[in-house]
Amino acid sequence: MPESFSDRMVSVIVYHWSQIVARQKFALSVDYHVVTEEYPERREYSLDICDLCHRVEKEQFEYQNLMEAPNLDEAAVNRQLQKLEEARTELYAEKNRFVVEVRKILGRDRFQKLVQIYSNSQ
Repeated sequence: MPESFSDRMVSVIVYHWSQIVARQKFALSVDYHVVTEEYPERREYSLDICDLCHRVEKEQFEYQNLMEAPNLDEAAVNRQLQKLEEARTELYAEKNRFVVEVRKILGRDRFQKLVQIYSNSQ
């Protein structure tokens, strides 16, 4: 599956967020340094994203197993497909929430700068 814009942005944001260079490029204040280094929910958020990614992989695995079974159970395949789509939707919504929160923290101009940094890195 191709990587979505929010997937790429989350990867770029997480990478740059932890870098001293990013702090300088975005002219983050001391308050933002505290947010990036000591914000307790940051670890929880990372674990939540990992859990959601794991859930998508698990549902995909179950779907593939049903599709490869000797006897196709169409109802089970459809139920599993629904679970897979729900997991994907939840993951993408959480990634989007993260990007929106970063946009709120950085503001329009610094967020655009982050988008530009990402575009230039491709």
